[in-house]
Amino acid sequence: MASDVPSESVPVAVEDQATSPPRQSADPQRLLILPLALVLFAVWAVLQLRGLDEIPFHSKGEPREAIAVQDLVHSDRYILPLRNGYEMPRKPPLFYWLGGAAAAATGQVDEQSVRMPSAVQSGVAALLLLVVGVGAGTPLAGLFSALALLTSFEWMRAAVSARIDMTLALGTTASFAGLYLAVLRPRPVALFLLYGGMAWGTLAKGPIGIVLPTLCAIVVLLIDSGTRWVLPLGGIAALALIAHQLGAPTEAVAALAGVTFAVVFLYVAWTAVRPLRPFLGFACVGVLTALWYGMAARAGGEEFVRTQILAENFGRFFGTAQIDVGHRHGLGYLFGALAAGFLPWTLFLPGYAAHAVAIASGGRGAVRTLAAHSLVWIAVVFGFFSISDSKRSVYLLPLYPAATTLVGLWLADLWQRRSAPRWLYRLTSVLAIGVALLTGAIAVAFALELAGLPLRRAIVDPIVARAAANSVAAAISAGFDIWTLRLCTYAAATCAAALALLYCSLYRHARGTVAALLASVVALLLLVQHAIMPAVTPANDRADYAARLSAVAAARSLATTPSFDAAVAFHLGGALPVLESVSALPPGAIAIMTLDEWRRLTPARRDGLEVLPGLWAPKQNNQVALIAVQRTTVANADDIEN
Repeated sequence: MASDVPSESVPVAVEDQATSPPRQSADPQRLLILPLALVLFAVWAVLQLRGLDEIPFHSKGEPREAIAVQDLVHSDRYILPLRNGYEMPRKPPLFYWLGGAAAAATGQVDEQSVRMPSAVQSGVAALLLLVVGVGAGTPLAGLFSALALLTSFEWMRAAVSARIDMTLALGTTASFAGLYLAVLRPRPVALFLLYGGMAWGTLAKGPIGIVLPTLCAIVVLLIDSGTRWVLPLGGIAALALIAHQLGAPTEAVAALAGVTFAVVFLYVAWTAVRPLRPFLGFACVGVLTALWYGMAARAGGEEFVRTQILAENFGRFFGTAQIDVGHRHGLGYLFGALAAGFLPWTLFLPGYAAHAVAIASGGRGAVRTLAAHSLVWIAVVFGFFSISDSKRSVYLLPLYPAATTLVGLWLADLWQRRSAPRWLYRLTSVLAIGVALLTGAIAVAFALELAGLPLRRAIVDPIVARAAANSVAAAISAGFDIWTLRLCTYAAATCAAALALLYCSLYRHARGTVAALLASVVALLLLVQHAIMPAVTPANDRADYAARLSAVAAARSLATTPSFDAAVAFHLGGALPVLESVSALPPGAIAIMTLDEWRRLTPARRDGLEVLPGLWAPKQNNQVALIAVQRTTVANADDIEN
């Protein structure tokens, strides 16, 4: 045996060992990076990149941004692309630039090209979370964080929508990743992410792109500096109090304490931020953003300054602008919006929240720093928007990467420990049963439909008909006919994933539960996004109405009132002439207006106008009812379907 051989009998081997360079085994964690990145890419591509053209514009938000992209492409207005060729945009043009680039690549401005920037930016943000996990020494947590991000309801919705919110979210995600990596080691790449994210976010949605990361960085750096600032500042306050009690003049004590306090605070702050090179970083951000703001102010003049800079950025936040701020809600709204938007991961809040607090307070190294930074980022972003007068659920997107980072750390811990708390198995069992029953029923109903048994028509269609208008219900039923095979297939796959989750939960397989949970969430989103939505959203499409308008108008001129419908304008090619008043409609011309606008007209102002029969669009989703009028004779629109 080897242990019986004396060491003196192998002098050559000893010499070789001494002279040969030591062999370094590859880090098994780093060997996972490429496979994990491929998994992430596959999930992102299937969920968010594929099928962007399968869902038509079915609300007023997406076409409102799409017509600005249309204007940029058709009129070459790159500095200030206008909505419908005349309305000043309320946000900087980065999203429109990206949409124009996508349209140039695809050859047309359509649903796919306008949504492409959001989908691509969502994938980049998810990749950044994987990079953060690698920087923390836990690539698996990075993958789980990225998957949780891609599958959060609000994030998923923004990722497949032609809206500017994902552009800001990518900027803040880059700053989140850059700040964390720079604190670990301030390399140029980390600083580029930090300040590049600020510039990206500012060109997407204004100064908020700088404000949010800066506030988060200040709080993070002050907390990381520990007692270096707490003890000196506390000591100054104590000495000032003692001096005042001993009879020193109040003004002198306050002035001396204030100056000393400021000097110590600035010194501590400077020592904390100096490695981040703030002067150079903010100078670069300022130059990049000021270039556009300067050119836009020159092109847009006073209207740009009033509309986009003052009203949109400051008035909307403080509620002081002379505009309809909208979306006024109390603080409770944000809690509800976050709880709903962060589904399904909201359901597991007790697990990853407690895990994050435990790591941040008692952990060590890069993972502890990551958990602490994530908690600070969530608190700062949520606190900032709680002050805002205008509140929307999508405003909270900048905190989603930090929140899903906590989810990823928790899931990775469950995976590595190969055990989970009992409450988790019970919760996933209940969820699995519910999802399996629902999706199983959908799969059976549409499978029987394929087999020639009209179970869906007998059960599902009557339910839809009671919940919607006749025309909408008929369109949804037609959509079910088109997407029957996909609905059946995706529902069956989701049911199978849910049954796998139930099995792993009942037998308490931690790794199996984590894997099956992620698979179930992905499958459920595939069912909703790529089967249900393509079937039901055409009922709210304005394309058919625009086609009927175009056919009737033919060689006649077509105009719209100022409250134009963005979806109709998009499908008609954009840049519809706008009438300040329908009374200015010339003979033979056709005007698009809302039904409410028509009803508000006095009989005298209706004189000479006729509502064109058949050219109406009902009120649906968040789109208003539309009619078309021409200048000929008097008519009444009261009997038009609403």
